[in-house]
Amino acid sequence: MPADIATLSALKARVEAATGPDRDLDGDIYAVQQGWDAAHWGSYSLERLKLQSRDGDRYTYGFSGESADHDEVPYFTASVDDALDLSKAVLPEWSLNLLLGEGYRHPCAIMGRSYPTNARVAVEHHTAPLVILAAVIAALAEASHAR
Repeated sequence: MPADIATLSALKARVEAATGPDRDLDGDIYAVQQGWDAAHWGSYSLERLKLQSRDGDRYTYGFSGESADHDEVPYFTASVDDALDLSKAVLPEWSLNLLLGEGYRHPCAIMGRSYPTNARVAVEHHTAPLVILAAVIAALAEASHAR
C-alpha cells in the first residue's frame, strides 16, 4: 500500500470520523491499496467509479474509461474479514491484537512488530472493522516515519 504521509493523514482523519460502514471510504482505501495515483485520478470516491457489474449486494467498480479488469471493492469499513485481509496484505510483518468485549468501551486494536525496529500502535474505535483500519493506517504512518 504505497502511500505518502499526506494521503495516510487524510485517510486517518476519515477513518477516525467514521461511525459505521462507508462505501466511499472503502473506495478510497481500495484505491490507495492498489497504488492508484491521486494526482492522476483525482478523488477516489465511489461517485467517480463507474459501476461495472452487480451481483446481489456486491458491486464491482472501475474508473470510467479503464479497459483493465475491475476488482470488487472490499467492504473494509463493514467487514472484519475484509479489514483483516487488508492488514495482512499491507503489513504482513506486523501482528494485530483485537480487544473486544464487555470490559472495553469500544473495540481496541494493538499492532506491533519487533523487526527491523520495535514499533507499536494502539487505537480505539466504534466498530471492529474501523478499529482494524485505524490501526493499519497508524502502523503504516509509523512505518513511514521509521524509514
